[in-house]
Amino acid sequence: MKALLFAMPDTMPNFRTGLNTWPNLGLCSLAASAPDHEVVVADLCCRRKDIRAGVKEALETVKPRFVGVSGMTFQFNTMCGVARLVREHDPDINICAGGYHPTLMHREIADGEQSDLFDFLIRHEGEQSFPRLLDALGKIENRKSKTKKGLANIPGLSFRDNGQWVHNPPPKAQLDLNTLALPRRTARLWPRFGIYGKRVALVETSRGCTMACKFCSMAGMYGRTYREYDLQRVLDDVTAARRNGARFIGFIDDNITLNIPRFDKLCDMLIAAGHDDMRYVVQASSHGIGMNPGLVRKMSRVGFAICFLGIENINSRNLKLMRKGDIADKSRRAIENLHKNNIICIGGIIIGHPDDREEDIAPNYEFLRDHEVEYYLDQIICPYPKTVSRDDLLRLGMVTNPDDYRYYNGFWANVRTKHLSSDDLQFLKWKYHRQHSLRFRPEPKTVSRRFPISSLFRRYALLPFRQMRDRRKYAHFTEYDLYRMSIDKAWRRSQFFTDKPPSSHLDVGHPHPLREPKERGRLAVEAGLI
Repeated sequence: MKALLFAMPDTMPNFRTGLNTWPNLGLCSLAASAPDHEVVVADLCCRRKDIRAGVKEALETVKPRFVGVSGMTFQFNTMCGVARLVREHDPDINICAGGYHPTLMHREIADGEQSDLFDFLIRHEGEQSFPRLLDALGKIENRKSKTKKGLANIPGLSFRDNGQWVHNPPPKAQLDLNTLALPRRTARLWPRFGIYGKRVALVETSRGCTMACKFCSMAGMYGRTYREYDLQRVLDDVTAARRNGARFIGFIDDNITLNIPRFDKLCDMLIAAGHDDMRYVVQASSHGIGMNPGLVRKMSRVGFAICFLGIENINSRNLKLMRKGDIADKSRRAIENLHKNNIICIGGIIIGHPDDREEDIAPNYEFLRDHEVEYYLDQIICPYPKTVSRDDLLRLGMVTNPDDYRYYNGFWANVRTKHLSSDDLQFLKWKYHRQHSLRFRPEPKTVSRRFPISSLFRRYALLPFRQMRDRRKYAHFTEYDLYRMSIDKAWRRSQFFTDKPPSSHLDVGHPHPLREPKERGRLAVEAGLI
């Protein structure tokens, strides 16, 4: 059977999608799990500027009998938009949704107004259900029968039968990762992915996490479990990605530092295999990086260039609330270890907790600045479906946007605090990020050492030009004028199936009356925002 799998293009608005285009790994793993079928992967992040044309082109090129759409909660609106285009193109195509959101919210989708867009939902890890679903549909087509016989035995599948949704039980046992074939990266329709001009591929060495973080949706997908691939299989995957043209590898494990000796051994194997001439990106915990300086030295030798570090917050009250433990000191050590070894740090922080005031938020950005963290991934705590955080925030009456999931990506304020409105949170996040952003300051030493020529150009040409241009162009802008312009631009970046501009129905991302507090009336130049 011909199957076409779409990955959604939505990202956080502050991701620079023009420079960095990251591929979807999960759908290539699904393609590899169904070797008896012709499966093509269409990653719509390659067609962000013409989504409708991209979907049409993929449908006409592949001529599928089955279409899958995969995504997270904030991508569900786009998943529905793609499904509508498929229905309009050919109403007889079977459409299936999978990923985090359909796993966590399958009953709500089945009972909601979008249920007619989908024929099937695949929950949990698709490598178990997807090939069996294609096999079953192939038999039904061959018999030219509309019976759903055979579907009831596929674990983790939801399907419609005589107008009613049937939700099969989840798989009895978790997937053995070492039974999986290597991802079929050649199944991609548009293989255009890169980071800073280098071809990029994603690799996973494990799945799951045993941590009890309240804000995370992972437990709903895997449970609180952790499973590992055999390291030789990981090495084979890196080798295959390299043969496919990759020069940058992103390890996307949920928590690769849960097993430090194993990560250390992986570094040794990459060196022994001659893969230390490539560049690597990884996400890691502050504990794992902060408490293991020897590992970080080895990471640098292998070629790890960038590490996303889960700092989360520096306030002990908020860390306890998130069940993270008091990791602020470990975060300091982790940043120091990374910088000593010339590894760029992306610091992840979460603000907007129930007791937060501005004086609780500002120190997080000052911490990142004082420790010369190169890039910030700052998020406002989000009430993701089926998380402990959502239940807590709803109970406290802090959720201001309970069900418009388009804005559930961490960028937008969907909550308030006891002292700050959603609008206040959105403004403060924007203000402090802009004040400390690399867009308006020279790069730290780590970036300058890795990219000396571009850093010199940026320091002595681009930054002076940008400052001169902005001060001339926005000389009479208040803080709020600049904020509104930035937020409107951010809103438009991922609205692929929404036509109304934000000023007509949005308050910085969700329905609230727009207002301009008097304290935001300073000129942007005076506030240090230009």
